[in-house]
Amino acid sequence: MGEVIFLKQILLEKEKELVQLKDRCQKLEEENKILTSMKKTNIEKNSETEMIEKLQQAYNNLLITHAKVKDEKLKLQEELNNTQEQLEFYKKEFMNKKGMRTLQEVKEQLELEYLKKHPGASLINPNFDPINGYDEID
Repeated sequence: MGEVIFLKQILLEKEKELVQLKDRCQKLEEENKILTSMKKTNIEKNSETEMIEKLQQAYNNLLITHAKVKDEKLKLQEELNNTQEQLEFYKKEFMNKKGMRTLQEVKEQLELEYLKKHPGASLINPNFDPINGYDEID
């Protein structure tokens, strides 16, 4: 009988250990679920972080490209202005050599002559005579 009691005590101890192991296993499973959830969240955050970093890099590249395009535009605008100035200079030189005048110079000369002939006339409407109203062009 002493052996049976001894074996029952061992069995009770083993059952207690089994209950403790089951509790510990359940706690570990809960911790594992929490860690798995945290891992998923961390992976999602890492994905978001990577996406944000990629977007930031793309934005930085866009800013760099924009600055380069802006610089190139300024250079081209300056080159265009220089070319236009050179064109005007050569045009005037050519016209001076040929004894020619520009359309603007001819227009200004005609306006001066018209105003000399018609002292009260207006260049806004050259047919208007302030004394007699509208007249025919001479």
